[in-house]
Amino acid sequence: MKTFYASLLALGICLGLTFPAMAEYPAKPIMLMTAFNAGGGSDLSHRLIEKFAKGVIPQPIVVTYKAGAGGEIGWTWLIGAKADGYNIGGVDLPHIVLQPMLRPEGQPGYKTEQLNPLCCLVFDPDILIVSEKSPFKSFGELIEYAKANPGKVKAATVGKLTGDHIFLMNVEKFTGAQFTQVPYPGGSKAAPALLGGEVDCYFASTSNFLRMQGARGLAIATKDRYELCPDVPTMNELGYKLESAKYRGLATPPNFPAEAQVYLEAALAKIERGEMRDGTFREAIEIYTKQITTELLASDKLFTHKGSECPCPKCKTGRMQFFGKVVRCDNAACGLPVFRVKAGKTLSDAEITELLTQGRTGVIKGFNSKQGKKFSAAVAFDGEFNTVFEFPEGDKTGKSIKRRK
Repeated sequence: MKTFYASLLALGICLGLTFPAMAEYPAKPIMLMTAFNAGGGSDLSHRLIEKFAKGVIPQPIVVTYKAGAGGEIGWTWLIGAKADGYNIGGVDLPHIVLQPMLRPEGQPGYKTEQLNPLCCLVFDPDILIVSEKSPFKSFGELIEYAKANPGKVKAATVGKLTGDHIFLMNVEKFTGAQFTQVPYPGGSKAAPALLGGEVDCYFASTSNFLRMQGARGLAIATKDRYELCPDVPTMNELGYKLESAKYRGLATPPNFPAEAQVYLEAALAKIERGEMRDGTFREAIEIYTKQITTELLASDKLFTHKGSECPCPKCKTGRMQFFGKVVRCDNAACGLPVFRVKAGKTLSDAEITELLTQGRTGVIKGFNSKQGKKFSAAVAFDGEFNTVFEFPEGDKTGKSIKRRK
């Protein structure tokens, strides 16, 4: 039992031990898909579920792997998996909401709203580490060298637009240092690369660091010192107000049986500091997505943009920058994002300009509902500058009906 609780503490997991009696479900093993290679932080959390569900759930949970493309391959598989109650998958935030940004226009792939959140398992803080053989003995030494030698320091991550990558970008933003990112398909590949001298540092998950021998932590992105590695200073201590982490959870594919969903939620959806139900988890994903996307779009390393003379409708002082999938205010104090893709349709520059200058577009054709039906609507701002659909002829009174997008 001591090993069990130590593992839960390390990962922030707490499994429930009481469940509704169900005679028919589960009748066979439940497959748990991991979207990253064996040996990384995601795999570790899933292996613990696999191990400690024994005796709690009458059938085994079996971990399977569909790794690649920063999780894109596995999550695309999950939305098409047989929805019979026996296929579930691991989801990693922020990875799962960022990978679609890399997807070419029109290329098939998953949408986060297609998945049913099951539970949140892990809070896994971001940490910057080096090999114990590294000449860099402190965060300050590494940053000073990286600033004096832009791009010379090779930094491992588990892929482009993953939590590791976002952490790296934020450290660059806060310090002015410049690293060269070296992406690997998972922590099990990035860790040996660091220890073998292929890279100079690793923007990692704490769960990976805690299982490594021969590595030294330089800075951790938590508010206070983390109890599992108390000798590692926080970014806050070092003068940078930066907190970041991965959130690892489980989800089920579309049309998953409601009875099985309820059963598994009761079995799994408890975390260290109380329950996080599916609605809370979904809301957290939406909020975090918006925050992270705003930060990402400030970087020309990932996305090019066109400047414009179009004023920001919110702050009135900034100018809107036109990126491929979003338009964003260049005023750092505002940063208003306006996403181009609405209900499966990408708004043109002209339509976005009309929205920004008039507060509303004309009626646009070609939107797709969640049921797959085509519809036409205008796009407008509400009082908080969120975009909504307007249907001018939607009711008998002739008044507009708005629906949040």
